Amino acid sequence: MRCISTLACRFLAAVALVAVCLAIDVGAARAVGEAVNGFPNWNERVIHEWINRTRVDPQLEMTACGAKCVEKACYGVMPPLSWSLALNRSARFHSDEMVRQSYFAHTSACTLVSNINSLYPASCDGSAGCACVGGTKACSGACTDFGARVQLFGGSPSGEIIASPSNPNQAFYLWLYEQGDTTSCTFTSSNGHRWLILKSTGAVGAGVAGYSTGDFGAGSAPAKIPSGAHYPQQAASVDAWANWYDTTGPTVAAINVDGVCTAMTLQRGTQTNGAWAATISGAGSGCHRYYFSFRDAGGATVTYPTTGSLAIGSGVSCPDWDAARPASCVVGEESPAPSPTVSLTPSITPTATQTPTRTATASASPTRTPTATRTATPSVSSTPTATGTRTRTATASPSSTSTPTAPPSPTATPTPTGPPSGNDLSGNLRYYSNDEAVPNIAVQAGDAGSAMSDAAGHYMLTDVPLQNVLVSAESDGGTGNAISALDASYVLQSVAGLREFSEAQALACDVTGNGSVSALDAAQILQYAVGLMVRLPVAAACGSDWAFMPNPAPAPGQTLIQPESDAQSCVPGGIAYDAMPMSLDEQNFTAVVFGDCTGNWHAPAAAGAVRMAAAMQRAEISEWRALRGGRLALPIALQRDTAMHAAEVRVDYDASMLRVVSAKLVGPARHALLAINAERPGVLHLAIASGEAIAVDGRPVVVVVFDGLQADDLAAPAVALRFDDD
Repeated sequence: MRCISTLACRFLAAVALVAVCLAIDVGAARAVGEAVNGFPNWNERVIHEWINRTRVDPQLEMTACGAKCVEKACYGVMPPLSWSLALNRSARFHSDEMVRQSYFAHTSACTLVSNINSLYPASCDGSAGCACVGGTKACSGACTDFGARVQLFGGSPSGEIIASPSNPNQAFYLWLYEQGDTTSCTFTSSNGHRWLILKSTGAVGAGVAGYSTGDFGAGSAPAKIPSGAHYPQQAASVDAWANWYDTTGPTVAAINVDGVCTAMTLQRGTQTNGAWAATISGAGSGCHRYYFSFRDAGGATVTYPTTGSLAIGSGVSCPDWDAARPASCVVGEESPAPSPTVSLTPSITPTATQTPTRTATASASPTRTPTATRTATPSVSSTPTATGTRTRTATASPSSTSTPTAPPSPTATPTPTGPPSGNDLSGNLRYYSNDEAVPNIAVQAGDAGSAMSDAAGHYMLTDVPLQNVLVSAESDGGTGNAISALDASYVLQSVAGLREFSEAQALACDVTGNGSVSALDAAQILQYAVGLMVRLPVAAACGSDWAFMPNPAPAPGQTLIQPESDAQSCVPGGIAYDAMPMSLDEQNFTAVVFGDCTGNWHAPAAAGAVRMAAAMQRAEISEWRALRGGRLALPIALQRDTAMHAAEVRVDYDASMLRVVSAKLVGPARHALLAINAERPGVLHLAIASGEAIAVDGRPVVVVVFDGLQADDLAAPAVALRFDDD
């Protein structure tokens, strides 16, 4: 799903990105292409259209990219991304704040005011005086990260890319043509911009104001004409592009410029998911209004924008969108024929290098970067040293996700369609931390069948196709008692820099599925430990409580697909074979239980014995303390010779006499993390985790407050605990 490990960052151009997984934002339905209070502008429309026209035929651009796009085979045709006002506003604000506060990073240079959405841009231009808490470029507790900023604007983010050029063509190709570092179909710090452009689903909002920002996230399903723009902004000859996305192709495709219609031809993709283009001449000066006009198979006219028109030209007298529209015109009745050849036009060829448009020093605050081998979402790393050009690597922010209404995206490997054969494929599943055999896991070879791993962790697939095979594994349950409060403690230690995770540990600990390990993961592990969650978010999103990292013996035509997920999808780890003319053995997987940061999973029979050895013991409780309002406080002390990092506490009380009001950590545990489950009357579950050791010397560490009768009338609750330590 995701991988988190330190990685050296490459500085190739003025670019940066971030990817996460957050909750879905469907967005309000609105007419397509119409500006809303100046959003989007021309630059932002171009980036949106360039993204969509690339997605209909990624291999065209990958050919032009050449040796830089080393993982070019990973990208297939994708549906277009719809436009999101929230993402557009967040992106443009970020470009503005970076320029006005002289920094270059995904995380804001301050803590943003909570009402920034209502202030920007009418009464706040992104300057620290109006955008930052206290009016200063400083962080009140924590700087506002990318995910939190997008949420302040009402969006649900899944990724972000930034670049210093404001020219949309230059910024886009800096992102798309960045130098890759692996042929594996996985998100890395070097290909992450390209990965977000070509793999994201849902919506996008570009924001250009000095710098260029692209925010990806959830959104509505794409319209029949999801995007359209022209480039350059004004010249004697400009190229106009628009995408079409429907179950059938258009019968007419045209652009109406000043009341004169010009037929558009299919330049990329297919009739049902393609990019159409026309060259407009004679518009080198003045203001020329235009709109795209297509006719669908049912005879209905579809225009972009839905109402009004766009502009070739600039300035106050020539707004990018205006409610007025040229007189209608007619272009033939025949279905527009595709061009006989498809090629990149000169206007979209990027220069070899790009000097950044601004020279302010990039922020030196830490960021999070993806590993070179693991996921379509990023991971933890440190900020790279600045160079002469503006660039940052993939970073991540904590959040949660769900799936948008956009059409499903394909995986990085083809669906197995090869003919049946007598070939066998076998391997072993071993746990990441202890090399223990993992039984009862379903291993599939696409549609060709599946097999369960046996007690020794061995699986055998028969009649595997000769070509286009994808082998993957998944499992519900079988996790035993692997997840406890100690796993949350490990997360907190990692966040504090006290513990370094392996690649597999990082995968296990990112239980939010957002591509990074943070205190949010610790909190959700604690919630799971006390029963507030029946399934961790990443397991629910992926449909599996496990992740499987491919670890096979080399074989011809073999491609490793590392586990990955983003805001809209989850792809299990797998092994793809272009061709498999022979039987193969040792096609192994490394298994990881989501949430098991400590790596203490054992096969179910052994797990029970381990847990019994760590059974609950009684805790020390003090006398009831009477509080105002008839409430009672029950201090609970923990006692043992050594300090602790994590513990689970159970309080059994008389529900007919008492009701739990609250619980809080005190004394030596006051800075730890606490999860509370009081949903079942008569039983209170608590889980405590800390990144630093907590002294348990008999002093109270938690106080539970009850509503109830006087202390003299009550029997003391029974309190039991378990220390979840190494």
